[in-house]
Amino acid sequence: MRRWSIGLLFAVLVAVAACGDRTSEPVSDIQATIDAAVQATVTAPKRQETPTEEIYRARTDAIMGKFIDHVLEYNIGIERIGQLVREAKTDTAYKAAVQQAITHLEESKERFRQDREEFMSELPPERFRDFHLLMSGALSDYVESLTSFITYYSLSLNLGQQDLQLANRASDQLEKARENSIRAALLFQDIISSTPTPVPPSPLPTSGALPTYTPRPTAIPAPTYTPLPTYTPLPTLEPVIIVATPAATATPSTPFIVAEFSSGQFLTQTLPFTVESSPWKIEWEVTYTAEDADSYTWQVEVKDPETANNLRRLTSDRVSGSFSSSMLVYGLTGTFYLEVVGPGQNRGFWNIRIIENP
Repeated sequence: MRRWSIGLLFAVLVAVAACGDRTSEPVSDIQATIDAAVQATVTAPKRQETPTEEIYRARTDAIMGKFIDHVLEYNIGIERIGQLVREAKTDTAYKAAVQQAITHLEESKERFRQDREEFMSELPPERFRDFHLLMSGALSDYVESLTSFITYYSLSLNLGQQDLQLANRASDQLEKARENSIRAALLFQDIISSTPTPVPPSPLPTSGALPTYTPRPTAIPAPTYTPLPTYTPLPTLEPVIIVATPAATATPSTPFIVAEFSSGQFLTQTLPFTVESSPWKIEWEVTYTAEDADSYTWQVEVKDPETANNLRRLTSDRVSGSFSSSMLVYGLTGTFYLEVVGPGQNRGFWNIRIIENP
C-alpha cells in the first residue's frame, strides 16, 4: 500500500525549510489553528456515517499521496521559473518569466484547493479529529498563501504596484502551512503508533484497493519548496547603484548639485543622498535609443534608506521617446535614496540631478 504515514510526508515537508529561516509557532498555537479550521470543516460536505479507522486511514492515505505529488510539482515548477527570472536580460524576458510564475501559482493553487476539499469531505473518527482539523487548516493556508502571491505578482506585472506587506503576509502564511503540515504528520504518527493491533487498510468503497506506491528517486529531484527567488520587485535583477557626486563646496544661498545619477537599467536604486533644505529640485533627462515606438514606464520614488519605505512617488507615467523635465520637492529633508524605473536595458538611459537651494 502507498503509505503517506509519515516517512514520505515528513521528508517532503522538512525539505521545504529552504523557503526562509522563520521562528516556528509554539505548540500552544496548534489549538488556535484547529479552532480556525472548525467552521470550514463543519460546512464542508461530509459522509453521513463516520467510517472505521481503517477506512479513514486508507482514504487519507490516497488524498495525502496526491497532495505530496502536488507539493513536488509546485517545487519543481518554482525552481524552473526562478531560473528563468534569474537569467532574464530584458524587460520582455523578465515579464514572460513572471507571467509563467503566475500561471504556475494558479495551477498549484487549484490542485491544493482540490486536495483541501477532498480531505475536508471526510468525517474523521474520534481519535483522528484533532489531526483532521489541523491538516485542514494547513491545506487552507496553502491555498490562501498562493492566492496572495498571485495577487502580488499580478499587481507588480500589470500595474507596477509593489505591495510588500501583502508579499510578507503570503510568505508567513506559506511557512505556517508548512509547519502545521509537519505537526499534523507527527500527530498522525502518534495516533497510529498507539493503535494496539495494526490492521491493513480496507479497500476504498468506490475505487478498490489503493495502488502500490513505487518510489521515484530518479524521476523527482529533492524538493526545495521555495516561493519565487524573492518576492521583492524584479527579484533577481540586481539594482545598479551609481556613485553620487556631492559638491565639494557650496553656500546655503547658492544652488548646487547634491548628487547626480545615471543608468541604463530597468530598475535602479541609487546611493543615499542628503538635502538639508526645502524645497529642493530634481531634474531628469531620458534618452530612448530603441528603434521601436513602444511606450515604457518612467517612475521615480523617494525612499527611506533605513526602512526602504516609499516616502513620495515623484512621477509614474507611461511615456515614449526621449524627454526631460524637472520639479520642486517640498517638505522632504534628510537622507534618502531614489528608486527609478526607466526604459530598460538596451532601450535607453537616463540621468538625474538633485539640486539644493534651487
